[in-house]
Amino acid sequence: MDNESEKWARVLWDYLCLRQPLEKSDVIIGLGCHDVRVAERSAVLFLEGWAPWLLFTGYLGNQTAGVWTRPEADVFLDVALKMGVPRENILLETEATNTGENIRFSYRLLKENNIPEDRS
Repeated sequence: MDNESEKWARVLWDYLCLRQPLEKSDVIIGLGCHDVRVAERSAVLFLEGWAPWLLFTGYLGNQTAGVWTRPEADVFLDVALKMGVPRENILLETEATNTGENIRFSYRLLKENNIPEDRS
């Protein structure tokens, strides 16, 4: 990466970083994508006790359609199970194809499973 690109990448990174400490939560949500490190990080957070539930959301999106044959959430489930997350603590949403649907469908799934959400 050249210096100019690196400079602008750093500006974008600094803008997107929230720099907030982790807090215990009701659920950890891993948004589906082509990068299984999202599933790995979500599983680590669960195993460290940051939340009693892990929810993976995603069908096939622009990066995974035609590459994967299974929904992103299912692929992420396999990663989490191999890392030791109990199956009974994982919820799956396998319809979403974009971030808006990830949020909308995850919210619906949480309500269906009587998992509270904090809107503060």
